[in-house]
Amino acid sequence: MPIKPRLRPSAEFSSSSIADIVFLLLIFFLLTSNFVTQDAVQVDLPRSDSDKPATGEVAVTITADGTYKWKNKEIGLGKSRAEKEEILVAEIDAYLMDSTTENRVINLRGDTSISYGAAAVVIAAVARNGGSVAIQTQNN
Repeated sequence: MPIKPRLRPSAEFSSSSIADIVFLLLIFFLLTSNFVTQDAVQVDLPRSDSDKPATGEVAVTITADGTYKWKNKEIGLGKSRAEKEEILVAEIDAYLMDSTTENRVINLRGDTSISYGAAAVVIAAVARNGGSVAIQTQNN
């Protein structure tokens, strides 16, 4: 009586289905990354040769006309510059003093034409609370 060999599982692996999934994920991420915009406010950022990206999750934007934005929302609409700065400092203080805040870096997006005093208000508020400021620039 002849002995039949037992059926063993095949050692071959079909990679075509995995390649399809990877291709679809790649297309998905390429398409969705184009829809993410950093900020709708047009700011003429200063130029720099630095390759290091800004690391903060929250941004303070200061436009050429003196508008302050915190987390993409305008601060103190219709108020004086001093009142706007006071509101902004209170927002920064509350954010950095929150115990759930892990990343203590604030991105500063300032137009090239703003005064040093406008940026100094933000830098001082962040430093007072133990945070760091990352100044966003454009590559040359």
